[in-house]
Amino acid sequence: MLKPLDVVVGLKAHLWADTAAWTYERLAGAIGISPSQAHMSLGRLEHAGLYRRSDRSLRTHAFALFAAHGIPFAFPAGLGEQVVGLPTAHAAPPLRDLLTFVESYVWPAPAGVLGRALVPLHPAVPEAAAADARLYAALALIDALRVGRARERSLAVIELEQLLAETGRDTRWLAAQHAAGLAP
Repeated sequence: MLKPLDVVVGLKAHLWADTAAWTYERLAGAIGISPSQAHMSLGRLEHAGLYRRSDRSLRTHAFALFAAHGIPFAFPAGLGEQVVGLPTAHAAPPLRDLLTFVESYVWPAPAGVLGRALVPLHPAVPEAAAADARLYAALALIDALRVGRARERSLAVIELEQLLAETGRDTRWLAAQHAAGLAP
């Protein structure tokens, strides 16, 4: 069974710029978890058919489908009172520039903007997101799927697929499969 941390670890692994420098220790350190947690998270994602260990990437389309239709139900958003924190969901990039909104959501943090508290997928999310703009965008999009209305969710899925596709890993993996005679 998938855990919320698995989403965070999978996104970080997929968005890692230099896969040659990627190790479980570095991945875990970038998120603020133990290497064994990172290893177990990727194992659960692989078992669910959402991650390919061979090229250390999420299966973009499958993950986007799970994000759109599974995450809101499997990991529903916990909302709290007005607090200061790091903007998320539609209050963060990339949706912030595409939508107008009345209420902001934030991950509680010592500094930031005022908004309604949204419990992150894992306690390490605000710090990990603050250190990596692409991870921040991906996690904010996941939160838009958790709390958004139909329009926000629709835009979040499109933006998430585009962000994940930027790595080109699905295309490179498929080309390698063809070259090896493993794909039609």
